[in-house]
Amino acid sequence: MRVRLWPGRQGGSAGRLCQEGPIGRVLNQVFLPDATGRASVSIDLTIVPQLGFTTSIQAGQTWYAQAWQRDTVAGSVTSNFTVATAMTFD
Repeated sequence: MRVRLWPGRQGGSAGRLCQEGPIGRVLNQVFLPDATGRASVSIDLTIVPQLGFTTSIQAGQTWYAQAWQRDTVAGSVTSNFTVATAMTFD
């Protein structure tokens, strides 16, 4: 799976969205960073949302994830995207 960095700003965000191929969105998953600035979210790997359907993650697959967050840029409240990360499942 390739990841494409879209040149435009999505949803009025200050950041850029990396995406390619099937896209899923985990809703109602609010999470806060810990003291080190790291955050995590748990999902059921057998029911992963995609646009219009769900799927399961299989061993050997590599999936990519990115979070959409609240942010402040130059004193203005906005949103931003984290750097995308790759995860290969055993």
